[in-house]
Amino acid sequence: MLKADITNRRFYNKWLYKVTLNIPGVSIFRQNSLEKIPLLNFDGQKHTHSTMARASLHRQELIALSSFLLEWDKELWSKRIECSAIDIYTNDKTMYTDLFLAFEEMACARSEPNEKDLDLLENTGSIIVKKLPHNRYAYKAFLLPHKIKDRKDKKEYVDWITGQNNRILISNVVKEWFIKTDWNWDRRYVLIEDSQTLLMLKLRNPEALGRIYDYVINDK
Repeated sequence: MLKADITNRRFYNKWLYKVTLNIPGVSIFRQNSLEKIPLLNFDGQKHTHSTMARASLHRQELIALSSFLLEWDKELWSKRIECSAIDIYTNDKTMYTDLFLAFEEMACARSEPNEKDLDLLENTGSIIVKKLPHNRYAYKAFLLPHKIKDRKDKKEYVDWITGQNNRILISNVVKEWFIKTDWNWDRRYVLIEDSQTLLMLKLRNPEALGRIYDYVINDK
């Protein structure tokens, strides 16, 4: 059985459970409702479009998934699709378990919380850890490079962070990414030592900060 990763913060500040399925052609879920999936003409013609061609080879799995999801209230779950992978998020443990067992052969990842951490996970701004990153940093802040337009200003911001004597930890990869990236993408972050340093960072360029999390130690 595929081992579950431990959820240490809510996905999208909302969801406790996640199952990732690898089903080629699953991106047809972007353009079609769940009700429409079983009605698609998979065999009516030779499909030249790569997505539909892949979907036609995996129609049974795709129809089964749409049927499964239709059994659950839309408010109980959410999805995210990237290439051939679909992430299904939920807070319903029964749905999570049933989904994984029904599609175990296609599952490539899953996440669930420790029961003892459920109260801590009520705080969506926290990440549960056994120890602080590098035994030092109390906060994690995602960056918004598109909020600073001028490359010179971007470099000055990165140089200022670097000059904080490691009270803010930023990798060389993130430095280069921040300076060169102009689109809205907040998947990279810095680590911050304490609340005073976080306040300094907020005052320096508040528009450049996205989601901020504090680390909560739970080593029981």
